[in-house]
Amino acid sequence: NFGSTRKFGVKFVRIDPKTRPGEMHMGSFTPGADYKFKEGDVCWILPHLPSPVKRCGEKDTDFTQKLVREFGNSQIFTVGKSNAICVKPKTPGTDLKGFMAEFDLQDEDLELAKLPVVAFKYTRYCPASPCTVPCAEKLLLELLKFEEDPDKLANLGELLALNLRRNFSISPVAVVKCHSKELCEGDWEIPERRSTLITKGDFLVFLHDEERQKIQESMKNLNESDFEVAEHSIIHDAGPDGCHKALVVEVIKVLTLAPRNSKRTIRRAQKKSRG
Repeated sequence: NFGSTRKFGVKFVRIDPKTRPGEMHMGSFTPGADYKFKEGDVCWILPHLPSPVKRCGEKDTDFTQKLVREFGNSQIFTVGKSNAICVKPKTPGTDLKGFMAEFDLQDEDLELAKLPVVAFKYTRYCPASPCTVPCAEKLLLELLKFEEDPDKLANLGELLALNLRRNFSISPVAVVKCHSKELCEGDWEIPERRSTLITKGDFLVFLHDEERQKIQESMKNLNESDFEVAEHSIIHDAGPDGCHKALVVEVIKVLTLAPRNSKRTIRRAQKKSRG
C-alpha cells in the first residue's frame, strides 16, 4: 500500500521481478492491486503530466517525440545521452524527486524507455471513473458543484466506479479525449488519475505486449458488464450566509460492479432509484 500515485504523482506501469537462483523468470508484467514489491525489482514508472497533451494529426514517431518534450517542458526531467535523465525538483502534479528519495535513487539509476502502446475504445453511454467508489463519489460531487448547465447536470446523475486494477486487472497509461473517431486527434491525459472522467468514445491506452489478449478481454467485459446502483443523498445549503431556509437534496448515483448474472439485483436497485 505504497500509494505512489497519491503521494508523489508517480504511477508504476511495469515490473520485471527479481528472481532467486533456480526460479523461473516470469517476464515483465503490469503490477496488480496486491503486488508486493521486492528489493531488486526493475520498475517502469510514469510521472503525471500536469496537463493533457494535444495531438493534432502528428505521425506516431513525431507524437512520441512530442510526449518526451512535454515532460521536459513541464520541468519533470530532461533527457541526455543514452536516454539518461536529469530529474528536476518538485513540479505541479508530480514529485519525482520525492519518489526517488523514498527509494534512495539517484539520476543515474533512471533511464528513459519508450514502450509501444495499444488503445481500446470505451463504448458505454454512462460516464465512468477509473477508480474506487469513494473516488467516484468525490468526482461526481465536484462535477455537480461546478456545472451550471441544467442539461449537463441531468446527464451527470450517474457515474460508474470501474476500479480498473481490482475489478478488471488492467491499468491504462493514458486516457484520450478524442476529437474524432481516431487517435490521431485528441487530448492525452497521462496517466489517468482520480479526477479523470471517462466518457463514451474515449480511448483507454495500455502498454502493448504479451498481455494484449488479456487487456482485450478485460475491455470487452468492462464495456458489457452489469452494474448496480448505490444511492447517496447529499444535502447542500443553498441559502446565503449560512442560512438554512433553502436546501437542495441531490441523489448521487454511483454504479458499482454487480455479481455475475445478478439481474434481480439490478432490477431492485433500479426500482429503488425510481422510487
